[in-house]
Amino acid sequence: MVLIKINGITFLTSPNISILEACLFVGIFIPRFCYHENLSIAGNCRMCLVEIEKSPKPVAACAVPIFNNMIIFTDTVLVKKARENIIEVLLKNHPLDCPICDQAGECDLQDQTNKYGSVRDRNFIGRRPVEDKFLGSLIKTIMTRCIHCTRCVRFSNEVASTFSLGTLKRGEQTEIGGYTETLFNSEFSGTVIDLCPVGALTSKQYAFKVRPWELRLFESSDVTDSTLIPIQVHVKGDTVVRIQPKLKDFNFLISDKTRYSFDALNKNRIRHVFYQETSKKFKIKTWSFLYNLIINLIKEKNNILFLIEDTFDFKTSAELKVLNVHFKDSNIQTAILNLNKLDDYSNKVTNNKVVLAGIPSKICFILGTNLKLENLVLNTQLRLKYFYQNLDVIACGRYCENIFPMQFFNLNISFIFNLIEGKLKVSKSLLKYQNPILIFGKALENRNIQFNACCVIMNKILPSCVKIFTHKNVGGEGIQNLSFKTLNKKQIKKTDIFICVGLNDTINLRRILFLDTKKLFWWFNTHGQTTVCQNASVVIPQLTFLEESKNFIDINKNIKETTPVVPNNYNVQPFFSLLNVIRGFFSLNDQCGFALEYFLFQIKYQKNLNTTHEKNIVKDFSFAKKIWRNSNTLIKKHPFKSLIEDFYMDNTFCKNSAALILRSHELRRLYKNV
Repeated sequence: MVLIKINGITFLTSPNISILEACLFVGIFIPRFCYHENLSIAGNCRMCLVEIEKSPKPVAACAVPIFNNMIIFTDTVLVKKARENIIEVLLKNHPLDCPICDQAGECDLQDQTNKYGSVRDRNFIGRRPVEDKFLGSLIKTIMTRCIHCTRCVRFSNEVASTFSLGTLKRGEQTEIGGYTETLFNSEFSGTVIDLCPVGALTSKQYAFKVRPWELRLFESSDVTDSTLIPIQVHVKGDTVVRIQPKLKDFNFLISDKTRYSFDALNKNRIRHVFYQETSKKFKIKTWSFLYNLIINLIKEKNNILFLIEDTFDFKTSAELKVLNVHFKDSNIQTAILNLNKLDDYSNKVTNNKVVLAGIPSKICFILGTNLKLENLVLNTQLRLKYFYQNLDVIACGRYCENIFPMQFFNLNISFIFNLIEGKLKVSKSLLKYQNPILIFGKALENRNIQFNACCVIMNKILPSCVKIFTHKNVGGEGIQNLSFKTLNKKQIKKTDIFICVGLNDTINLRRILFLDTKKLFWWFNTHGQTTVCQNASVVIPQLTFLEESKNFIDINKNIKETTPVVPNNYNVQPFFSLLNVIRGFFSLNDQCGFALEYFLFQIKYQKNLNTTHEKNIVKDFSFAKKIWRNSNTLIKKHPFKSLIEDFYMDNTFCKNSAALILRSHELRRLYKNV
């Protein structure tokens, strides 16, 4: 420990930290603009100047380390005058447009000026004009407000690894920009908006819409990544206007999918239950009609198959699992689409907490996963560990462009066993370093690899190795723990009715549903795709993670819950209400009085609620012409698969976001020019 004195009070602090960090540790606030906990030290704003005993001039608190018996002053006349002069210099070229600035109310420059600024202005020279820069369709730039804190530059170089931004020119003509006019090509590009202390970088979705004091804040979880990072959802009235990360430790990063996909809440949404009586003609039905329909199908002993994906929430999938276990002799089954489950042993070998910064390891093996697209946060942690802790990364699989250098090897069965058995030169790295990190991806699921045998051998050779199994989708961990069966050909032939719950419209799904025209399927989803909905017999709405509380299991084996922030104005019922009706029907045959009362209550409640509502709705219409008249969805049954693995268009919710669609088109044009 180090003994220091701050403003006449003696403290004991940890060594090898700066003055600013020591002051924050003991609860003394020091103003700053360029300093950030997760970025390197720049020391160019000079706002954190403090006075040290026997020092002829103030020093930057963020760049000077502490030493034993140091005497620091943070509230002297010299320090206050220095901060006042710094504010005056920063406001020399900064426009006074706070009434129209989107950062107003959350601007650090406003707060510091109010506390440390002067009431006079000695500037008689006109403000310097700066041309706005183009950073893409998501980030709005007004560079005349820039104070050159270089937070965005350091984030671009150190975390995002895009090197899109830099400091141009010198002295009075200094600007922040790029050598070439190109977009900010990063999956975390929206993070620079949170890092900017002034209104130079703001969100185009948030521009001129609301003020911070009009917002209500809700804490939820990010469902676009299996890490499930805590987020803050900002709501004005009944409308979501912004999503930001909950700043804590490393969780200042959220992907652009999480930050900008909320505009899909009001686009191409399914709001009512639709039943197809004639070809391409649908009629709006009540929820009681849907419940009676599913009961009649069960009475007729039709083979019903619930088809789900690894985006399913854990709460509803657990309800579905209970239904299958208790009524396994019935004609109701559940299967997972495109998820070949690994052995149950994989759940016992993964690490409890995935915080790579605290793992003393010097080598990492990535087997069958593209972390840049499947788990951004884990990939960024690997990058920081690569540069600051000298981590060697070896990737086995197809080559992919990442944000840090890697060694690539071909992925096959013989390579994995030769690696574990020590027959390769690379195998020496497993024994040379302690605590090697092994990251297993989804690509191993599609190969005939005895994962159980690999883990047993690895535990015998290296008991201290850290094994991490990553899922691309947020519900993969919960689905795997419930041990659902994978869809096979026998189930397809046996099934009479498919109930597709929360599926993504893909070519593989269309081949299953459209292969036999005699088989019916229900489409249970939040958004509608034209081709699938036109061929479905029943289209049922579903609630999103912003409208319903959903539970998921993250990569650290912790249960996270989303918060409903938008009211359910259309009275859309959750999926487990349908499961309760089915359970009530079976309990009715078993003479269970409680289930019978619940079942009758569901029918009676929905009938009374929807009787007056459906009179004011046009009954007959076509999905293609009425609901999605402005949609650009492909009409063909089997469209070509994109050659680019699109990070922004990998689920139904993101595919209906206007901001992400525009971002995806920008990247496609960029790769086309390359």
